[in-house]
Amino acid sequence: MGAALTLLSAVVPCYNEAKNLPELIAGFARALRESALEPGGFELVVVENGSLDDSARVIADHAARPENRFVTAVSVAKNQGYGHGMMTGLQAARGQLVATFHADLQCDPRDVFRAYDLYMSSAARPLLVKGVRRGRTAGAVAFTRAMEAAALLLLQARLHEINAQPKLFDRELVAALAHPPLDFRFDLYVLLKARERGYRTRAIDVRFPHRRHGQSNWASSFRSRLRTVASFLQYMAAYRLRGDG
Repeated sequence: MGAALTLLSAVVPCYNEAKNLPELIAGFARALRESALEPGGFELVVVENGSLDDSARVIADHAARPENRFVTAVSVAKNQGYGHGMMTGLQAARGQLVATFHADLQCDPRDVFRAYDLYMSSAARPLLVKGVRRGRTAGAVAFTRAMEAAALLLLQARLHEINAQPKLFDRELVAALAHPPLDFRFDLYVLLKARERGYRTRAIDVRFPHRRHGQSNWASSFRSRLRTVASFLQYMAAYRLRGDG
């Protein structure tokens, strides 16, 4: 009898997330048991994204356990950014559908399977299902709204909750990501490519609690948020002028 067909892959780049990884993997194990998917129909692609902490050992230890056969470990020798790590994982993923996800425990693994269920129940194709975050601070919401306003102004694109996870889509969209940004602007790029290719978007509400371990590399302070806004604006302006390239 042949191997089970992988229907869904969740891709999670991990940079210095050693403290979060055990709970992250355990959370996906629980969510998989609660889902309608067979164990062989799902894989969790954990990308060790050139971390400086103990992430590589933690991933290897957990991936080797029999109960974690759904875990696929991928390694990036030197960190080149969030986008590079995510793209590395997407290219290694075997699922017919893929979902992007964060390792910081601010996302619930069950949301990946909720997004999958919504995708499978929808007649709209091509389709991208994404999270819309609830329970955020006023400052975080203001940052998100600024990004949405910039996208509308510079790209004439209505993009809601650009960095929210998960984002679930088909392998055809992965193949279209020809020149992805290496950094956190990767999420914007995915939404732009989906829009260009006529993908419809459907949303699920997701909770967004505070990070318990570590800190964000691009939204940990007001100054870092300003740098992020400036970087997004620069990228949007360049994308409008040159397109994908």
